[in-house]
Amino acid sequence: MLASEVGLVVRREMGWLKGALEAEAARLLEAGVLGAWERHAAHQHPAAHMGLVMRKQAEQAAAGGHVVLGLAHLAGPFLGLAAALLLATALFAVEILVGA
Repeated sequence: MLASEVGLVVRREMGWLKGALEAEAARLLEAGVLGAWERHAAHQHPAAHMGLVMRKQAEQAAAGGHVVLGLAHLAGPFLGLAAALLLATALFAVEILVGA
């Protein structure tokens, strides 16, 4: 299974280059360079790595496996709570200023 995606942008008039670039990407994948880059990037950017972990867990769940919920799964609700508390605080401050 391919764990890394590689995007290549090639102009239409340079279509002959597409095959060569795809062959090079396949060689990098087979040599393990893309896997090493992915592991290195996971240490440099943990948030992006968490997205990759969640995508792999979603694939497991789609295949019928169980997924253990973690804090990363609750990031959306926590952000919603923070936004709601911020809005409530701002509205309370406006109400205090207008009422005075």
